[in-house]
Amino acid sequence: MITKKQFVEIINAYNNFEDLEETLRSFGISLTDSDIFNCIATLFDNVIYSNFDEETSDIIMEWMFDEFGKYTDIISAEDMWDYLVKHEYIK
Repeated sequence: MITKKQFVEIINAYNNFEDLEETLRSFGISLTDSDIFNCIATLFDNVIYSNFDEETSDIIMEWMFDEFGKYTDIISAEDMWDYLVKHEYIK
């Protein structure tokens, strides 16, 4: 099972990658649909889905990628972890 520290590091690393991708896009360099983007996305998806059940993974993905989802009030990875523990998705 993944630890809170590992979860936070993974989420923050992915967010840093997205920030870098956004910066590169502002210079006209798009990583979307590139091998590097696909590799990072595949690794991230596999880390999440291999460490959590499908329902919990779907919650994490919605929080990460749905800007109008129901988890928009959860700001940090620490907050998401605490939410998952509080609602017994992580035991």
